[in-house]
Amino acid sequence: MIADTPLVRNLENPHYLKVLLHGRSNLEECFAQIDIEAVRTEMQVAQKWPDRVPRKILQLIAVPAFPDALCGLFQKPLVTDKSN
Repeated sequence: MIADTPLVRNLENPHYLKVLLHGRSNLEECFAQIDIEAVRTEMQVAQKWPDRVPRKILQLIAVPAFPDALCGLFQKPLVTDKSN
């Protein structure tokens, strides 16, 4: 499986897409609002420290079931203490 496949497959998930679009109508609209100078600056900074993401986080992200497990956390109702 190509590393970015889960990200592309998540575009089929309406909940993921809603979060990703953040009120915009489509991906093109999201990309149109990206500040290219800010991206270039961040890319230069990231190249100075290529190992900034902790190894344990990278291992977690690589787990195929991670996106579904993460989404599941947000779909469960919150339990509130009604005794107060």
